[in-house]
Parts: sequence; structure tokens; C-alpha cells
Amino acid sequence: SGMWVWRERTEEHLGFRCESKDANPDRAKELGMMVFPQLSTGATVQYPVHKTMIRPAFRRDFGGGGSRYYASAPPSERWEFVLEGLVQSEVETLRTFHEGVAGRLHTFVFLDPTENLLLHSEDLSEAVWQRDPLLGVIAGLGDPSGGTAAFSIENNGSSNARVFQALSVPGRYQYCLSIFLRGGSAGGVRLSARSGTESVERDARAGSNWTREWMSATFQDGADVQFGLELAPGASCEVFGAQVDCQPNPSPYRRSTVKGGVVQRARFVDDDLAVVASGRDEYSIRVGIVRAG
Repeated sequence: SGMWVWRERTEEHLGFRCESKDANPDRAKELGMMVFPQLSTGATVQYPVHKTMIRPAFRRDFGGGGSRYYASAPPSERWEFVLEGLVQSEVETLRTFHEGVAGRLHTFVFLDPTENLLLHSEDLSEAVWQRDPLLGVIAGLGDPSGGTAAFSIENNGSSNARVFQALSVPGRYQYCLSIFLRGGSAGGVRLSARSGTESVERDARAGSNWTREWMSATFQDGADVQFGLELAPGASCEVFGAQVDCQPNPSPYRRSTVKGGVVQRARFVDDDLAVVASGRDEYSIRVGIVRAG
């Protein structure tokens, strides 16, 4: 989406409200994997996104005027952003989704645009990374950031071999897989994404210098997507910093460990969904989302 100047305009406010108190509690069992919608541009949000860490605490006062704060609940996160330049179909999609989760009542999956969707982006030895048995992996190589978090991978088998991470995300969304590559054999290395019986692949270049290779991927359907690399027999390269974004193009690299950008339990902050109509088939919506406990 582009920059929008809203001065000297006529606004019409259209209010949608979900009454959580009237919602059926059994509805949560019927929701399945409800995921915050993706816009027609392939993005789930528009910048700026205001992300706040919430640390609930209570204060205990002591004699002599002293006091101390104690955590009263685990920390959480909150996202606030405005979606502008929406068309009627996008408004209807968001309104239907908001009603489907009954406003604040039910949780949904939110793909955080400020985080890497993958876990352990710099450690292929972690269990979240699956690889074929004959794919050799060596850790501790120099990486493009000046550290030693890069890996060397080599296919020692007679057929193609993969290393990948599976995410519980809808295949119909647009994603971008990116990874830094260097050296190794000429050719035989491909970026790979799979969902069900569908696959998207792109040949990668692993030259003498680090380059960030990337590709976009979307599928007809599927409840999970596998992102990774596929190597031909005898192929090898050095790898660093795998990342998946829920958008068509890569964002700046973000390191991840045990926490990634797939927020499994998120809620809307409000039961109201305020839509502002600023022109012919042109709307904006302010959205607030919080990580549920």
C-alpha cells in the first residue's frame, strides 16, 4: 500500500460490533485454524505497526516508604496498525473474520510481520529442522554478520535431499522464503516450498560471496507449508539465516530462536470493528491484536 493523505476529505464511519456475551461457547471447537486475513496486496498489515510488550505486575509496599513490583502474569504482546486504501471486498473479508471469532471472544492465528515465521533460523541442528539422512551438516562456519552461525550442508546420497521446517500456516497465503548462501558446488541447490502435493522451487546461486536468495510461494490450499532447501546428489553449499515472511517479498533478516512469528493464540482487542469510508470504494480500519495468555 502507498502513502495516503487524508486532509480535506469527507469521512463516513461504519460500525460493526460483535456481542461476545451472546456468542456460543462451543463455537471455539468449530473454528479450526482461523488465521488473520491477508490483503489483496499479499500483506497482512500496513506499516507503521506499533508493537508493545505488556508485563503485568503488582506493587507491594513496605514499611519506610519502600516498594517492589512483582510479575502478576506472563508477559504478552500487543500490535496496533491501520489498514488503509481497502476496497469493499477486503472490508467484508475482515468483517466476516471479526464476526467469525466473535470479536474478543475466540482466539486465532496471527502471522506477526515483525518476526521471522521460522524457529531457530541459525541452527539447523534443532529438531524443528527436518533433513534427509544422507544430508551432511557441519556447524560453526563464518557467517555474513561476522559470527560463526553458518552451516555447511552436502548431499551424500544418490537422490535429491532436503532440509526443511514445517509451519502450521495456510497454504493459500503468499509467503517469501529467503536464505543466505555461499560457496560449494556449482548448481544443484534449490529453494523449496511444499504444501500437500504442490511444490514451488527456484534454482539458487551459491557463489564465492554471501548472497541472499529468495522466492515467493503460494498454494491452492493446505494447512501447513514446508520451507527449506533441496540439494541434488553431490551438491553442497554454506547456509545462514533462513527466513519466511507472510508477504510476496523479503523483509530485513530477523534472527529467531525458540520464538517465531506464528502466534497461535491471538485475540482482537475490541469487539468493535470501526470502518472509515473516505471515498468511493476506499476504506480504512484500525486494528488492535493481543497475544492471548
